[in-house]
Amino acid sequence: MRTHGATRTRAHVLSPPSACPGAQLAQSILFIFASTVLSVFDIEKVVINGVVQEPKNDFSSGVLVYVPLFSFSWILRHST
Repeated sequence: MRTHGATRTRAHVLSPPSACPGAQLAQSILFIFASTVLSVFDIEKVVINGVVQEPKNDFSSGVLVYVPLFSFSWILRHST
């Protein structure tokens, strides 16, 4: 994508420079947080009485669409 001789990057598409000066910083912080959590924990489905509990593949209806709450387990990774 070219506009007025300047090359637009993916970051500019997600948050244009004129929208909010801290938007790119906020996106970077969220990425670092998410990657840190994923590198430290194993996130798995809950097992109750030896049976793996599958989350329901369901969504809400209305103006805001979201996935209903479901159970999961956080297991700390060990360096061995």
